[in-house]
Amino acid sequence: MRKDLDGRRVKSNRQARLRAMRKQYDEVNDVFRCHYTGIRLDGDKGSRRYATWEHLTPRNQSSVALAADLVNKMKANLTDDEFRVMVRALAASFDEGTFEESRFPADP
Repeated sequence: MRKDLDGRRVKSNRQARLRAMRKQYDEVNDVFRCHYTGIRLDGDKGSRRYATWEHLTPRNQSSVALAADLVNKMKANLTDDEFRVMVRALAASFDEGTFEESRFPADP
């Protein structure tokens, strides 16, 4: 069971997880898809495609989605919006050679 910042145990929001699973299930191919990339997720622990629970808002149990383990690790402590801004800024810096510092998320 997860713990909050004060070390207290936090229960998963089962209804939110069920909603996410329904939304992300691809009936045609009988697979779950990553919230961010749309790739097929798998159940192979250690795989970069391993299905993990991602909090769209850090530590908010009601805003969850399934995400590939690799993407979830990249996102870590960012909100969904912060992550998208950061990824776009990183991609632009790869093309243009300079990271736009104003796109770096502020500390919480």
